[in-house]
Amino acid sequence: MKRMKRGWSCSRCGARDPLAHEFAVREYFSLVGSVMTNQEFRRFCGVESVFVASRLLSQLDLKTSGERKSRKYELKNND
Repeated sequence: MKRMKRGWSCSRCGARDPLAHEFAVREYFSLVGSVMTNQEFRRFCGVESVFVASRLLSQLDLKTSGERKSRKYELKNND
């Protein structure tokens, strides 16, 4: 999937999904690690803009720690 205006588009079939980054974040946490930074999100999802990545991450229901450059995201514990 490639980031397009207001969503994601598959380069093979052209399908569009405005919420593909949510699935990608869940995959990251299950495959790579339990903590993610903005830079790791951009690298994993192919997003170039720091600001777009920050906005996408803030839309998700993630636990945050740190501020600005040291901010980290992780899944919330659902007890």
